[in-house]
Amino acid sequence: MLTGASSFGPHGSGAHWDPPYPAHSSLFGSEVRDPVISYVGLQSRSESDLWDALPCVRLFLEAASGPDFEEYSGYRDARDFTNEVFACYWLDRARHDAWLRSSGFVEWLEHPDRLGGKVGIWQETIHVSLDRMETIAGQPDYGIARAALNKGDTTRAHAYFGSMRHRIGAASRDGLESSLATFPLEAARLTCGLLVRVLPPANMAVIRSGQDWGAVQDDELRTYLGEVHPKLVQGMEFLRDYPADAGCYSCRFMMEQGPDRKPTKRSSGFAMFLSLRHLEKWSRSHPTHLAIFESFWAMVRKYENARNLRLWHEVIVVGDENPEFIYVNCHDRTGLLRWSF
Repeated sequence: MLTGASSFGPHGSGAHWDPPYPAHSSLFGSEVRDPVISYVGLQSRSESDLWDALPCVRLFLEAASGPDFEEYSGYRDARDFTNEVFACYWLDRARHDAWLRSSGFVEWLEHPDRLGGKVGIWQETIHVSLDRMETIAGQPDYGIARAALNKGDTTRAHAYFGSMRHRIGAASRDGLESSLATFPLEAARLTCGLLVRVLPPANMAVIRSGQDWGAVQDDELRTYLGEVHPKLVQGMEFLRDYPADAGCYSCRFMMEQGPDRKPTKRSSGFAMFLSLRHLEKWSRSHPTHLAIFESFWAMVRKYENARNLRLWHEVIVVGDENPEFIYVNCHDRTGLLRWSF
């Protein structure tokens, strides 16, 4: 589920809004300064070639000044390529920049040898302004929220439409509209065998939304896997296959893995929208998201005292000085490669 949404909330209920379930929204201490989230992915039709390349990336991430924490996922994309993804979190941009200078990853990524073979590599790095991001979670131990100071505190600003925007500090003084006048046209270009850089447009909204059913059991588990999860998959596939209809550049629905690459009972959707407004519009009114939302609320009503399903998300509105995304030997439907900016 990508956003908490409801027709009720502070706008309709005043200051006495009582959320129907507890949730946490992160606040960070001084040790979290200009964090960086970098998604490093490898893709191939050949799984054996992909597995051969993975240890190399892991070694770079283990170098000095590497990520404070990282998470692993995998998915099959619309071109039937297998993708393995490292979601890497640095809590301080200076450490991330030191890693770029000293690890050798940049030189390896941009070496001409990467342009041949059967493996594509992509790196989508986001410089995070804490004033332009928000998190929400039932349990705050996912994504960047694991570094929050206020893990024991809940927020009332959730479970109604518009709460996401209310949790983003910059939104109180800025509409955060896209720097683009219209949604871009599809690009007609070769990408395989090339290194392509794409500058993400300012105010692009990025959401990573997770689902953890590891503690869900019995009837509740059957309800989630049989009724809620399929609706989630349908929504993610719509955004993947018809992105322009929702103002969405790209969507990946990923199954998360442990460090040993063994599957877990966790999934996450990662999507990039033209703007926060486009993300809000899809979550509020599109039939695919409404189906997700309604199936989830039916489950909440059915198992009123069961809080074992854990949902979370982090939303970032990209600034105007973000680094370029880098795609090496990737097919033309990878990330932002699809569009002419």
